[in-house]
Amino acid sequence: MIGHRRDKRMTGDAAPLLAALAVALAVAPAPTPAQDEQTAQIPSIACRRIDGVVYWDHNANGQRDEGEAGIGGVRVVANFRTATTDAEGRYDLASDKPILVVSLGFPSGTWPTTSWFQRPQGASVRGVDFGLRKDEQSLPLVFVQMTDTHGNLAWAGQTIPAELTDLSPQPKFYVVTGDLGGGNLTVRKPDDLRRSFSAIAEDFKNFPAPVFMVPGNHETVGYGSAGKIEINAEDLRHPWFGAGAWEWFVCPSHWSFSCAGVRFIAFGWGEYVDGGWRTPSETILRWIDEERLAAGPSTHSVLLAHDPGRGDIVESKGLSLGLFGHTHTEGLYFSPGKEKPNLGEKTLTSGMTQPPRDTRTGARKYAQDGRPTGYRVVVVEADRIDTFYKPLGEPHAILLNEPRRFQAITAPESFMARGQIFDPLRQVKDVEVLVDGRRVETKVTPRRFWSDFEAQVATTEMDSGFATITLKATWPDGAFLVTEPYLILTGREGKHTAAAAARLEATADIQGQPARVLVNGVAIGEVPASQGKVSLEIPAPALKRLNEVRLEAPSSKSALKDVTLLYDGQPYRDQHRISTWGYQPNLTRDSRMFFDLKHPGPSVQWRVQKAP
Repeated sequence: MIGHRRDKRMTGDAAPLLAALAVALAVAPAPTPAQDEQTAQIPSIACRRIDGVVYWDHNANGQRDEGEAGIGGVRVVANFRTATTDAEGRYDLASDKPILVVSLGFPSGTWPTTSWFQRPQGASVRGVDFGLRKDEQSLPLVFVQMTDTHGNLAWAGQTIPAELTDLSPQPKFYVVTGDLGGGNLTVRKPDDLRRSFSAIAEDFKNFPAPVFMVPGNHETVGYGSAGKIEINAEDLRHPWFGAGAWEWFVCPSHWSFSCAGVRFIAFGWGEYVDGGWRTPSETILRWIDEERLAAGPSTHSVLLAHDPGRGDIVESKGLSLGLFGHTHTEGLYFSPGKEKPNLGEKTLTSGMTQPPRDTRTGARKYAQDGRPTGYRVVVVEADRIDTFYKPLGEPHAILLNEPRRFQAITAPESFMARGQIFDPLRQVKDVEVLVDGRRVETKVTPRRFWSDFEAQVATTEMDSGFATITLKATWPDGAFLVTEPYLILTGREGKHTAAAAARLEATADIQGQPARVLVNGVAIGEVPASQGKVSLEIPAPALKRLNEVRLEAPSSKSALKDVTLLYDGQPYRDQHRISTWGYQPNLTRDSRMFFDLKHPGPSVQWRVQKAP
């Protein structure tokens, strides 16, 4: 959806588009006082065919005047079906499903003067026209991704543009990749739907730049937070089921357009097909193929969606980049419990776009992986696409991106440390990388608004265990640093003599046959098929500085849950993977845990500190 702040500053790209938004939104019913759910007014959606003209709106007045010619070759989308205008600018689009909203896939070098989407009324709608003007566009193209705002849309609109005033060029537009609200919405509570989606639409009307967005699972009616809402045949026939309410109240759930030679393709959560949710469905995958091919072979292409679980389509379909949300983690996508990114180098998730501090305590807020809340700045150059995850409310933004916080580094000789420093005014004078306080030679590569750094860290004199990596940068107002601990497996054991035995405590859920627990390859006990608390002693001679714990179990469903190692009065938590989406301190036969007796864990969260 595109919205705007109504003040004298609205000019250029946003103004004509945003003025037209009021017309598009007016079609959707306004919020009404609470009604009995059985009597709430539900729309009757009958439109299955729509036609119109896409034309040059030379005077940008939002209506077709005499002499304004049609434009051929422009794509118009509804229900994952696409019609292309003929030489006179005419299109005709039919669908076997009701059409709630139709969107304009405007090409590079143009920008809408009307709303880029419209809601048809009636069974067969004629004359749904779209206006375009010529627009100067060139690389670099800058845009901003927000995601998982969960009720903070208006706040983001007031805050993020103000943080980016030093960028030149300014962001052309903003995108939101889902989960703008929360909860478990169902068609059986239509007034809840009306209130929730009308609030989302209202928040975006005041955004100070063009905004395009898609729904997440929380805006997919009938799915909700976990996809466990019971669905019957009557639900499936409801016009607001799935993405229906989003499209009726807010904007299209899927869309595409081109800008400065870059193709943008976006879809929401998915579709309910053959008794289950498909994210994405085969229909969506075919539509992505059509839109990608329409962009041409030499154009950058960016996929925008909520769920990164099928981020493999970014690589398989030859797209340049995929930007997602959903996992409340930031960076290359890791499936729950995985140690390495499993969907390639082009699939990025972008944390959570929410206020940086708790309003009551003032404490910094974090996503599930310990990253701060933030948003992603994307710069498309002719030969590359660069991105920076900007922590909200942090004037000295420093990121350690590689290794990941929860990734064990198997490095008998060396590993690479990589990160970024946000520096649009080029004020940073010195960058240092230190490992356990030891300075490492660092290569710094300036980008348009930030600098990338990398350092090769030698490990030949390091023992297996946790080590701290510090990135330090100097601004005119002082030196600032970020320090994070990492588990480094060098294959060398440090000298360590345990003063006493330790205990491994957990809640057992052992299926079928008994399971054995191994510490550093030595069995310390057997857990029978059972459910309940268990406590196993680890003899002092079996302990090392870094202790690896495994579970040998015939059943893949067997697990030790909420595992803690107790040593010398101190509880130790698994330090192998920290706060990753969907990860709990549970031990299965397919996983392992690490406990460093010199580092209790869990790891500290991201924090910028002023250097002493």
